[in-house]
Amino acid sequence: MTAIVSANLLATGRVAYLGREGAWVEDIAEATVYSDAAAAEAELAAAQQRGGALGVVEPFVTGYTRADHRTLPEGRPTMALRDAIRAFGPTVGYGRRAEQGD
Repeated sequence: MTAIVSANLLATGRVAYLGREGAWVEDIAEATVYSDAAAAEAELAAAQQRGGALGVVEPFVTGYTRADHRTLPEGRPTMALRDAIRAFGPTVGYGRRAEQGD
């Protein structure tokens, strides 16, 4: 299983992912995908060494697997429910989305 590194931005509380060159990005599509959890842990440790974890809270490694596009929207990963909610929002509509039937 592949893996990504996730955290929350200290200034805003928004979800962030470790992207290219150790930069934190808010779009999961820009997250660096590692070959396994060990590779992601090593990159997280390297980012912390060079100060790349400054500005984020409690970074962690999570599994990430791209699913067959017939099962999920193309490019959408399968992951633990907690991490899917962090990436894509609640599992039920709320606010304007609920009113529109999304």
